[in-house]
Amino acid sequence: NLVLNWTVMLPLLLLVVLLPLWALAVTIAREARDAYSELAQQSAQGGGWSIWLSHFLNPPIAWIAEKSGMPAPSVHQLVFEKAQSYTAGFISWGGSFLGNLTATLGNAILSFFVMLYLFMEGPAIREGILSWMPLSRRRTEELLTTISDSIIANVYGIAAVGAAQGLLVGLGFWIAGLSAPFM
Repeated sequence: NLVLNWTVMLPLLLLVVLLPLWALAVTIAREARDAYSELAQQSAQGGGWSIWLSHFLNPPIAWIAEKSGMPAPSVHQLVFEKAQSYTAGFISWGGSFLGNLTATLGNAILSFFVMLYLFMEGPAIREGILSWMPLSRRRTEELLTTISDSIIANVYGIAAVGAAQGLLVGLGFWIAGLSAPFM
């Protein structure tokens, strides 16, 4: 029964966690590819990236120059410098994102090993806790049951809130007509 418990539960947990993450990654990659293709097609129709981008930037730059009294080339230079600054920040963010992703994967692997051990040795650990606690056995079991019930309630609560948020955001994206809601 114990071997069946961890041989069934661990692969099931891996499937429940990793399969949705894989599906999300594939969906985001597909949406990023589609968004890039759409932008590339629009820029090609406009004469290339620089002409296409200047087509969108020139009216706001002219408006800012008119309202601020600065010459348009100065505003253009300022926008270019800010874009470079934001690009550097984005590259830095990407590096930290990859570092965090690696740490998260390492923590997930460690968690699965701990779960495997707990599935295999859970009853023995529970008996050890019951024998080591200075409280009566009945009181210790009540405390463990209360803790277990609290953890289960939190997991269900987090899942319900996450499902509600996902549903509402998905509905909002659908109403707004976003073409790449996952990205």
